[in-house]
Amino acid sequence: MLACAPLTALACTPGQECTPEGESAAIRSIAAQTLIRYSRDLALRPPAAPAPRDAHAKAHGCVAARFSVIHDVPQALRVGLFAAPRDYTAVIRFSNGAALPADDRHGDGRGMAVKLQAIAGAPEGQDFLMINHPVFFVRDAADYVELTRAIAEDRSADFFVAHPPEAAIMAATARPVADMLDQRYFSQVPYRLGAGFVKFAAFPAACAGDGAARLAAPPDSADADFLATRLDQRLSRAPACFDFALQARTDASTDPIEDATVEWQGTFRTVAHIRIEPRQRSTPEEAVACENLSFSPWRSLEAHAPAGGINRVRRVVYPMSSDLRHRLNGTTDERKMP
Repeated sequence: MLACAPLTALACTPGQECTPEGESAAIRSIAAQTLIRYSRDLALRPPAAPAPRDAHAKAHGCVAARFSVIHDVPQALRVGLFAAPRDYTAVIRFSNGAALPADDRHGDGRGMAVKLQAIAGAPEGQDFLMINHPVFFVRDAADYVELTRAIAEDRSADFFVAHPPEAAIMAATARPVADMLDQRYFSQVPYRLGAGFVKFAAFPAACAGDGAARLAAPPDSADADFLATRLDQRLSRAPACFDFALQARTDASTDPIEDATVEWQGTFRTVAHIRIEPRQRSTPEEAVACENLSFSPWRSLEAHAPAGGINRVRRVVYPMSSDLRHRLNGTTDERKMP
């Protein structure tokens, strides 16, 4: 087991990103414990099943979309991708949050990962990763060390008993949902917007020019994969739309960079619209292509670079787990759907 020194903050400019002493060792420990847990999970998968993702293992579906930056972005937010109106092609993966596929009727965080393609200055694309809860259930790298160690030692309940606020966030995140297209999704952690910082989110919205009604029937209570079924049903009849919004950081005292459990206080401002066009039911070939996709917050323009300790953990753990998964499966780390 790797030793990990307590994290103490280095002197830094007030209100800015600040890497604590000992964080590099903490991230190495997190990576090691993640590999222990992932190796155990691999042994639980069905015979001949491919190696799953280290997290968000179950896809509810991948869809093609259009990401359109609007004309009237607030002046302060006109940075990077949002500097001028433009349409981008995108692929979106909807998923569960857990490290193992599970029955959709069980509570879990649900993910919306958006990959913009053909981005000048970002050859691997621009990824926006979101969960359907506004804050993350781990504060920083120090907390993450404790959690990953507890999970690797099969005593995750001990971590949450010792961390009641994080336990409350986890409970609020891990809830059943009925429809992936009705959820509000959040970055949870901060990102740069030029010299400033933002969080981002995607909120369900009416599709312009489309009056199709949503499906009213509840999902089949016997279908363990009803969220994928529901997604196909919705998109077979009508498009689906989201507003993509930025929440600027306005007060360092209430909007911390290095504590991912704190919800910021500012207003979300719409900067783009996402439109998912109607489609036929997804095919097995599309499901395979979806699984070969790789997402990371660090696939980004510099103007939108990830910030904060949780994102610094992801900078190491995400490529490590992705590379291992693709090696085990003999697949290519894809950046876009074929």
